[in-house]
Amino acid sequence: MKKLTIQLTATFTFLLIAAFTLQSFKPCQDAAKTAGINFQVTTSSGCTVEILGNASYDTPPLKVIWSSGRVSLSGRCGNTTADLIFYVITNTAGQIVDIEWNVPESADVENLLADPEIEDAFKAYLEQVLI
Repeated sequence: MKKLTIQLTATFTFLLIAAFTLQSFKPCQDAAKTAGINFQVTTSSGCTVEILGNASYDTPPLKVIWSSGRVSLSGRCGNTTADLIFYVITNTAGQIVDIEWNVPESADVENLLADPEIEDAFKAYLEQVLI
């Protein structure tokens, strides 16, 4: 009898958890979208920057939830490849106002990416891809 009580309790608990899970599921809500990032620019000084990665976002208005990838530098800025996390800052209208770079391997790469020529080109690229 004790085994039957334990089995019934386990079954009831499982059904209760399943009911709460199904009740909170809302099929009309869209999941976050994902976009592939494939950006390349050559600056006026001859530095080529390539960013490959992904961004998870939601619209409207634009809200980037997570974005990361790899950055490769070549040309006059040397040959470097590093992991990259970037935060896309938007205003209430969903327009991209700033990019915050995080390159754990190198602060020099972060400073290079903060160059207005690179950052403005990347913002324009993201607006095309995400909006």
